[in-house]
Amino acid sequence: MIRFVNMKTKTIEKIIENGHHKTFQAFDVKKFLSTDKKFWEESTYVAVASPVNARGLVAFILFAKKNNHTENVDVFKILASQALLLFCINRYGGLAEQKHDGVRKK
Repeated sequence: MIRFVNMKTKTIEKIIENGHHKTFQAFDVKKFLSTDKKFWEESTYVAVASPVNARGLVAFILFAKKNNHTENVDVFKILASQALLLFCINRYGGLAEQKHDGVRKK
């Protein structure tokens, strides 16, 4: 599951999930934003935040916790960053295209 969170209002802007997962209902946005941590292990799930924010948004990837199995957190940080990039491009539009003479067009 991916959650895009507004850091200013501490609200979830969008949720992308594969099916319905009750495992992640306990996700506490305010708790996670109150710390500088980018990785949390809860009793039933793991949450990884994008290392940076964009336009005041941060992406969280959540996945079910497996017994005695540690995931590669850095890979999930990269994936969260990529998800945030794509979300921002979709929401705010891409970069202005360049003409061959160097003048921007919209």
